[in-house]
Amino acid sequence: MFLLTVESHFSAAHHLPGYKGKCVQVHGHRWVVRAGFETSDIGKDGITYDFSHLKSRLDNICSIYDHQNLNDFFEHPTAEKLAENIFQYLEDFLPHPEWVEVCESPGTSARYTP
Repeated sequence: MFLLTVESHFSAAHHLPGYKGKCVQVHGHRWVVRAGFETSDIGKDGITYDFSHLKSRLDNICSIYDHQNLNDFFEHPTAEKLAENIFQYLEDFLPHPEWVEVCESPGTSARYTP
């Protein structure tokens, strides 16, 4: 079995309505997004999936959110909601996504696996 991972990023603002802490205020992050794909299929060329194709699709999805206010997309724009949403986008375009991980700051992340 092979597990491939690609990574992208975007910058966006958000705030968490009802949150008890400083994140209730509008603030920004450089969000890092990683996606994992699992397969046992390998071509004669030794390639399972073309990294550039996987990365291009992930970059395209991340560009939707780049320099946006995530509250315009989600009622509660958390890393968890982003991971789930990005996974659903990937599932429409790419074979066998296994998980999506969204990091809102160094050392913190949320991973969505269906």
